[in-house]
Formats: sequence, structure tokens, C-alpha cells
Amino acid sequence: MLGASLSFALMGLCVKFVATPPRGEFAAIPVGEIVLWRSGIATLIALAVGWPQRRRLAGVAKRMLVTRSLVGLASMYAYFFAISVLKLGDAVLLTYLSPLLVACLAPFVLGEKAPWTVWLALAVGFAGVWVVEQGATAGGGSGELVGIGVLAGLASAFLAASAYVSVKLLSRTDSAFTIVLWFSAIATVVSGVQVAVQGVWVTPSPRAIVALAGVGIFAAVAQLMMTRAYSVSAAARVSVFGYATPVIAYVLGQVILAEAIGWRGVLGCALLVLAGALATFLSAEAPRPAATS
Repeated sequence: MLGASLSFALMGLCVKFVATPPRGEFAAIPVGEIVLWRSGIATLIALAVGWPQRRRLAGVAKRMLVTRSLVGLASMYAYFFAISVLKLGDAVLLTYLSPLLVACLAPFVLGEKAPWTVWLALAVGFAGVWVVEQGATAGGGSGELVGIGVLAGLASAFLAASAYVSVKLLSRTDSAFTIVLWFSAIATVVSGVQVAVQGVWVTPSPRAIVALAGVGIFAAVAQLMMTRAYSVSAAARVSVFGYATPVIAYVLGQVILAEAIGWRGVLGCALLVLAGALATFLSAEAPRPAATS
């Protein structure tokens, strides 16, 4: 999950680069086109990696695979839009209500019992999200658009939580490669139709092509690692380690994009680091389920 967190943060950096090019170096790429590039590349990677198990790629729980894919696609659209109008760290952090929501859903949908330490870690992480949300809505920018970006980030969190719980359910019948392939392939078809119907294609510059390739590659790596993590351990516990993503995103935004963090960003990151420390302590204390594949 930590490897997935790093990959997700790098994907977000690439999305920010092509959606809001620095100093207007090239034409901004629309969100739908970014989704198409991300999904198409991820589909090819999933096919290549999963080809030795190609008989399993057809899937078992097909209806659940389609549902998970569509919910995940909606979350991706909202997430990429939030990144395009907010600071990278703020956009990423707002979507990280999803681990809290996963922990809330897991006892009811998956029958998992979450120890009180998990709830404490998630509560601390939620506090970090709230602090940053306050800063995002109060701190400059084109007010109305920033507000829509915040709502998009929160919507992405709710949709992502549902998708992650679906991943846990699907891992009982289908492999990580199958789940990622279905998600990426369906996202490619839907986003391709959207781009064609709306006519929003923007031919990317060479630098934009490199960044768009990064979006797809980092997304595929992150999805495979995340799906594997959810398949071998409790969803509530795994989701807490996802809080590493916004922390990494803040660092990338500060170092590469020169985005000012501010005291709210620092406090939010500190709370997330504390949540991660609690999760680490928990993982050392609690036994892990055996791997199923």
C-alpha cells in the first residue's frame, strides 16, 4: 500500500502538469482526455503483466467488475478535476476521506471488525483532512471554482471508498490483474466515447505526452499494488496506509510545483503522519490474514 501511495502521488503530479501547464508551455489537456490516456496505458500494462494468467482475465464476478469499474471511473473524473483547480496537496488530501469511509463500510459490507486503534488512526487522519479543507476554501484562488474543486474532491472520496470495498469483495473471486484490467478497459471505452462525442481532443506536445504516459504508468502500478494489498489484509487496516499519498503529494507540490503549503497544510500532514504511526503500531500488534493467492 505504501508503494501504491507513492505511485498515486506521482500520478497526481503528472495530472497537475498536463491539466495546468507551468508558464503556459503547452495547451492544457482536458480532464476527459487525461482519463483516456491514463486508462488506455493502464489497460495495456495490465494485459501485459496479466497475460500469463489470461484465462482468469475474463473475470468471474462480471456484474461486480462492471459496477466497481464505473464507480471508480466516476471517482477518477472527480479527482482529476479537483487536481486541475486546487493545489496538488489539497486536492489529493481531500479525497483521502475515503480510508475513513472504507473503515465505516467494512464492518457492514465485509464483516470485518476494526480494532479501536484503527478508528483512532482514522479519526486523526480525518482531522487532517478537515484542517486542509478549511484552508482550501478560505485561501484565495477563483473562489467559486475552488469550492467546486473541494466538492469534487469529497465526491471522489465517497466514490473511491465504494470502489475499494468492491475491490475487497472482488478479490475473493478475481485476481488483481483481472480487476485492474476491467477497470482500465471500461474507463478507456467510456472516456473515449466522451472525448469523441464532445470533441474535446487536444493534441499534446512532446512534454505533455511524457507526462500523460507517466499518468498511465504510475496509475497501473498503483492499482496493481493497491488491489494486491486489499486482497491480503483487512480493508480498514490497509486503507490507513493510503494516507501516505497526500503527504507525498504535499512534498512534491512544494519541491516541484513551488506550491506554498501554509500552516494548515503542515498541520494536516502532521496529523496524517500521526495516523500512519498509529497504523504501523497496529500492524505490529495485530495478526494479518494469510495471503489467498
